Formats: sequence, structure tokens, C-alpha cells
Amino acid sequence: MNEKAKLSEQISMLRESNAKIEANLNSKEADLENNVARMNELTRELTDVHSELMGKTQQLAISLAQPREDPELSSPEFFYKELQRYVDSKEKSTKEKGKTSEKKKEKKTMEFWPLIKVVRIFVKADALST
Repeated sequence: MNEKAKLSEQISMLRESNAKIEANLNSKEADLENNVARMNELTRELTDVHSELMGKTQQLAISLAQPREDPELSSPEFFYKELQRYVDSKEKSTKEKGKTSEKKKEKKTMEFWPLIKVVRIFVKADALST
């Protein structure tokens, strides 16, 4: 009888352990299902955000590719006058008639062209040898 009692006790302990393990397994499975559902939700959100970002990137690329014109720069006179301060050391061609007194009051900016004294170009070409 003693052995029957021991076996019975061991069987009941095994049943209790099995019940605990099954409860733990069910809990883990429920957690896993919740995590998978959350992951799927986050994946959908990420896909939506990625699509939106790609659309914005495409809009930005189109916007940057379109030429923008500055009204001042589109005028040939303005471009010529701006270029002359680097080329013309005496500003003789940029003076406007009737505004000489205003020009004298302005502080002159440094011109870069007078800094260049000599430009030498070496080319191996028979046509330029003479």
C-alpha cells in the first residue's frame, strides 16, 4: 500500500505541474498573439508613413528641379553691372549719367581684376607656335 500511496502522490504532483505548465503556456500564447497583432499594426503604420515620406520626397525633388528665377538676375543690365565690379578696374562703364555724386558717396568695393597682372597659357599646338 505504501507504494500505491507514493505513486498516487507523484501522479497528483505531475498533474499539478502539468496544469501549471499548461496555464503558463496559454498565457505565453496569448502574449505572443497580442505581440503579433501589435507588430502587424506597427507594420501597417510604417508602410503608411513610408508611402507618405516617398510622396514628400518626390514632391521635393520636383520642386528642386524646377528653375527659379530671381527678378534681379533675369535682367541683363543687372548681371552686367554685377559682373563689371570683378572685371572693370576703373568702373568707367558702370557709371550712370546724373548719379555721379551718389556714386562718390558709396564705399567702393575691392575689385579683383587688377590683382591679375599676367596670364600665361602653355599649349602644345603647332597653330599657336608663331
